[in-house]
Amino acid sequence: MTNRIAGADAGGGVAPRRLGTRAAVAVGTVVTLAVGATAAGGLWVSVNGLRSQTEAAGRRTALAAAAAFGGLAEPSAANVARTLDVVLDEQLRAQAAATAMLVEAAEAAGHGSGYIEDALRQIALRSPIRRIDALGGDGAGYSTEAAGLEAEDLEPAFGVLAAAAPAGLTAGVAAVESGTGLVKAAAAQGMDRPLVVRIEQELDSAAVARTYGRAGDRAARELGDRQAAAIARLLTHAVELARDGGWDGGRIRARLEAMVRNTAIERVVVRAADGGVVSMAGGAGVSASERDAGREEAVRGLLAAGQGAVALEGRYDGGRRWVAAAAAARGNGRLVVIAELRTRAGEGSLVESGWQAEADRLVEAAGNTGVWVMVAEDGRARLAAAAPRPGGLSEGADAWSRWPQVEPAARRVAETGNAGGRAVIPLLRGGAATVVGAAPIGGGGDGPVAVVVVENRVDEVVYRLRAEAAAGLGVAAALVVVMAVLATWAARRWVT
Repeated sequence: MTNRIAGADAGGGVAPRRLGTRAAVAVGTVVTLAVGATAAGGLWVSVNGLRSQTEAAGRRTALAAAAAFGGLAEPSAANVARTLDVVLDEQLRAQAAATAMLVEAAEAAGHGSGYIEDALRQIALRSPIRRIDALGGDGAGYSTEAAGLEAEDLEPAFGVLAAAAPAGLTAGVAAVESGTGLVKAAAAQGMDRPLVVRIEQELDSAAVARTYGRAGDRAARELGDRQAAAIARLLTHAVELARDGGWDGGRIRARLEAMVRNTAIERVVVRAADGGVVSMAGGAGVSASERDAGREEAVRGLLAAGQGAVALEGRYDGGRRWVAAAAAARGNGRLVVIAELRTRAGEGSLVESGWQAEADRLVEAAGNTGVWVMVAEDGRARLAAAAPRPGGLSEGADAWSRWPQVEPAARRVAETGNAGGRAVIPLLRGGAATVVGAAPIGGGGDGPVAVVVVENRVDEVVYRLRAEAAAGLGVAAALVVVMAVLATWAARRWVT
């Protein structure tokens, strides 16, 4: 009897303990799910709240950019001056460098000041250049207008070049208003001796303003063609004088290559009357025959005409910069020079050239990873400007190649007329966190619709979310452990 009672007591003790363990596990599971669901819900609310804030910030950034781009599209005197100044700065620097080579080559050929000044005047008559001044380190110089030019007469930026060792450096100054329009100047050093050459162009800003911002504006393309033609004329005369002065082919090529390195000149090909290549600089990896295959007729026409300059078909280079091209020959028919010049202008209008400059500035200065400007007209859309360009110094990937990913957002804004924003926040996977904002440029109307899209990195949002998630999950895990222990102890004790 005693044994039966003891066995019953033993069996009765095991069953409550098992029941208590099961109850404890069930209660712990419920507590874990409840705490985990609460933590996940809080994290979800936090993610969506930050995403909404980020997208609102993206819309504000796009609206601010749209206001800046829209302001550039207004045909005001200030906008015309600013755009022309930006578009022509690098081109005039290149012309100054070519003029410096002409002056030094003329001196090497033994020509005096009378010949050199007459040559400079002929260049001024046949190109956009209106004034040329050259000042040597010894105080002697040449000028198409001034007499007795002194170093103090130069702009401060150009005076620095005059005092520095010759290295082929260039400088430009801002365009200023004159009685007939805008005046823009640039200067370049010589490379053989202390010498600074200053050139000046007078721009008919009133004529530009009449077409600025309107459909069919070709001022940007025409300006690029004229500047390239001026460089071709300058280099044709400079190379002839250099050969007359005893420069060998290696020295001429080295001088041309220095200009390609230091200026916006992309490529120079010097050809003789029989079609042979006398010298070539730039255009690495591309032969003269490949690049100039479609230019033979223009070159033969120049040689037959005896003198002149013609614009050639332009193209975009690898960095999405428009390259204007021209060929020029002198009346003696000895040489033809083909010059290619990188420009900030393109196939679009001067306004779009200004947009491209503003996009470059926003990427470089404001830390944006991408800026795009789309123009939609007659049911078609085209990319008018984008930054960063291929091969640029910006950390962002090439914006031109990424346009297909951004275009849908731009099209939606063009259709609705309302600014929009979209944030990509990869909380649990790799990749950059970005916000893309898009806004219409200008007030609309019957003309083309323009949209600006701005992309920015928002990695700090991800860092903040991950920190909040880690803290929240840590607290949740601690609560789960504590609640599970308490629930297990209470359940086992109650059931037992």
